[in-house]
Amino acid sequence: MKAARLVVTAVAVSLLAACAKEHEITLPRNGGASDEVYRINTSHVVDRPYLVDGEPFSGVVVGRRGEQVVFRAQMRDGRKQGVQELFYDNGKPRSREKVAWDEKDGTRHTGDSESWCENGERRSLTEYSRKGTEQLRRSWDCETGKLVAETKFDAEGRNDGEQKEWMPEGTLVEQASWKAGVLDGDKQTWTPEGTLVEHARYRGGKQQGLQEAWYASGKPARRGEYADGKPVGRHEAWAEDGRLMEAGSYGADGNKTGMWLEKIGDDSVTLHYGPDGLVPVELLEAWISALTRPDPQVVAFYLGEGKLKLSDALPADCCDGGPAYGRRRAYDFPLHTWTYPVVFADDAVLSLLLEKGADIDQADSEGTTRLLRCARRYRPDAGSSPAYVCTPAQLRALLARGAKAGVVDRQGRNALHYLLNVGSLDDKGDVFGRGADEQRQTRVDLLAALAKAGADINAADAEGWTPLVRALKSRRVDLVKAVLAAGARADGPGPGDTKAVHWVFLDETNRYNIRGDFVADVLPLLAAAGADVNAPLDWDGQPVTLRDLAVRHGLIDVVRVIEQQARPAQP
Repeated sequence: MKAARLVVTAVAVSLLAACAKEHEITLPRNGGASDEVYRINTSHVVDRPYLVDGEPFSGVVVGRRGEQVVFRAQMRDGRKQGVQELFYDNGKPRSREKVAWDEKDGTRHTGDSESWCENGERRSLTEYSRKGTEQLRRSWDCETGKLVAETKFDAEGRNDGEQKEWMPEGTLVEQASWKAGVLDGDKQTWTPEGTLVEHARYRGGKQQGLQEAWYASGKPARRGEYADGKPVGRHEAWAEDGRLMEAGSYGADGNKTGMWLEKIGDDSVTLHYGPDGLVPVELLEAWISALTRPDPQVVAFYLGEGKLKLSDALPADCCDGGPAYGRRRAYDFPLHTWTYPVVFADDAVLSLLLEKGADIDQADSEGTTRLLRCARRYRPDAGSSPAYVCTPAQLRALLARGAKAGVVDRQGRNALHYLLNVGSLDDKGDVFGRGADEQRQTRVDLLAALAKAGADINAADAEGWTPLVRALKSRRVDLVKAVLAAGARADGPGPGDTKAVHWVFLDETNRYNIRGDFVADVLPLLAAAGADVNAPLDWDGQPVTLRDLAVRHGLIDVVRVIEQQARPAQP
């Protein structure tokens, strides 16, 4: 019965269309815009009905491009009313919809809307309710004819239920649950090859629960929990090569807290958002004072009372690496640098800290341990500033306590890099030069002790500096001998595109300082250890050798030393 009514209705519409008054318009052959079409398409605006001869038009507007009808629109009183059809230039149907207009709601759909591809395959179908709201929308691929999208709606025309998208070949690439116009439930995304790359969960339009994403390779990209749209708990993100690029925790308020690894460009930095894991601001100055002045009783009191933990961090000075004073400056989040008591505390309280469970190898935000800090601040004697230097006895004591000599900081430097960062005024003895030999030998002995304890004698820092290059830059033959004796590779690399042997001349990567006596003493040592004294060096865009530079400055004695140590030419 219903089918019969539909047939009768369709016939009636066709008869009406056949009897209706027609108004024909001509469209540009080049497919350009038409003012007439624009006026028809904007006829839903209350004060802009479509007029023909100054009167609102009722009937059928037929648009032709040449001899071909490309659209047909039923109108009543200057408004779209009834069937609206578009056609391709070959005459095949392009789209068809049925609409009505009233002043309250404007234009609304009164029947299904369909569209077709130029090859005749169905492109889309949208079903509407009696109120004119969407109920179901589907799309198909023109080439394969397969369903590529399906969207469902509730009685109010809002997204509701499962929404899906497929590739033209039929592979499901997205599926999401909606309720009353917002995401509610799981949302999943796949690659065209079928690999899951995203799984999100929603409740009432807000992210809820575990959210995960993966790379097309299947490796994890990011992971984290949400509650009512706010991030909570631990969140992590990885580079496609597996490197952890971001990691940290959110508090219940959705803000970052504690320590975070954050992506900056192609690299990552570590920041501290506090307040968890930090010394309370009201105890900061008293705690620092007790650790550095020092006052073992106050340190023991705070630890015994449970007011502070050895794992609580303190804001650090950006230059010195020690604790930062001043509440306003110290707790300006996020913190870029921080430290721990065991890294900087006075020797007088170190034993107490270790007894209470401190890790002697705990590192600050820059990767600096107490041993590295000591090597960086090394001086032959305490002098008048014992709080700002580290003596040979202190360095040996740390090794005796089991401090790891092989640790490196964020710049890739170990204790040897710092011990060999020797200035022109170091190890000179007193004002009369007394004690200089002992100071020089002490540094050599400590170098050997660190290497024996596990410091990598061939480690290159982030800029390419190795202990051997540092020793060569110091222009001290005794340090070069000590480094080679500890196993340094004489043929190893240096900063930039240099070789270690180039630093017999170089003072910086773009500057050289040739000392004939140093060259005469050191070059034979390097050559005997395997260095190629004729290794080319890029200088001002041209390959040169050490010999070339010596010739350039007329240093004949240096030229002869180089020639004596050069490897025999290969036949």
